[in-house]
Amino acid sequence: MVAGLVAALSASLLWGAVPTLFDDAVKRHGSITTNMWKSWGALFMTSLLVITLNRWQVPPAEATLAIMLNALMVGGLGDYAFLNSIKSIGPGKATPIAYTFILWTAVLSPLVYGEQVTKLTYLGVITAFIGVGITSYEEGSWDLRGLTWALLASFLWTLSPLLMKGVLFVVDYVSASFWNSLFLAVMFTALSRRYAGEHMVKAMLGGALGVGMAVPLFYYALSTVGVVIPVMFSSFTPVISTILSTLGGKSPGRRSTLGSAIITLGIILGVLGST
Repeated sequence: MVAGLVAALSASLLWGAVPTLFDDAVKRHGSITTNMWKSWGALFMTSLLVITLNRWQVPPAEATLAIMLNALMVGGLGDYAFLNSIKSIGPGKATPIAYTFILWTAVLSPLVYGEQVTKLTYLGVITAFIGVGITSYEEGSWDLRGLTWALLASFLWTLSPLLMKGVLFVVDYVSASFWNSLFLAVMFTALSRRYAGEHMVKAMLGGALGVGMAVPLFYYALSTVGVVIPVMFSSFTPVISTILSTLGGKSPGRRSTLGSAIITLGIILGVLGST
């Protein structure tokens, strides 16, 4: 239990820390090329883990199909939908809408896998989601197209942990991470029109850490503590961003500080409810 919680927290910390490694590459080369470099870094790291830990495994046909579908939904369509929602309505509105996947996962997980979710855990999930909304909210007009993209991202992000939980019944979490990275690398390499450029190494490092290390940790958490808690820990990402901004000399606003505190409270409630 404790190891699973530590793994979920570690994955969240990595996801909160690595986005700055992609900024320059995205601005210079676009999202497809950046994601290709990101997937290369992830594939290198997961290959290293598979070899070092001796976790090589060829998934059964159904599990392979599920992993391919997961790679398409999260690294492909899910992130694409989220980026489009940011372009239309801004990150302040897109983030809390997309993060409703935390709520949907908490509702669907007991139905799909029969997980026992307590009222305190549900309260923690709702509290963490409110914290995300407070942290990232911004004023301005709403756009139906942007709202649709954000809801699509939420839907796809909800399906992913539910799908991979089933895969992890038959495939080792390190091996599953390797195959997920491989499918992402093949997909984005096929879509990209260039293969080298400025900021490539930085983007690959971000992929190695944010996918190659974080995803195995997240999958391990899924296989040990269930779906709801690891997913809820992902709401900790804005807190990490706030901390990094403070360390970088930027003073966080009251809203960021309050939202981060509420997210932290929600996670604490969720963990207490699951123990």
